[in-house]
Amino acid sequence: GSTREFLRFVSMAYGSLAEIETQLYLACDLGYIDTTGLDALIEKTAEIGRMLNGLRHALEERLKPTELRTLNSGLLQDA
Repeated sequence: GSTREFLRFVSMAYGSLAEIETQLYLACDLGYIDTTGLDALIEKTAEIGRMLNGLRHALEERLKPTELRTLNSGLLQDA
């Protein structure tokens, strides 16, 4: 696959991470995990988010400016 495709998957992974965070808060609200467990897991999701952002930034650096503009406009159309 191309760098553009990989960036698209990283973007989807970031969205999935946000979904997981929502599910963790819900699990805490429903009593499946306590606040200590929630805090530990949210810290892990924050760490993964930082890694995804770093990966996204590194991939964007590999693209030419015109390719990045095209990618960003495509992501906006998909939203």
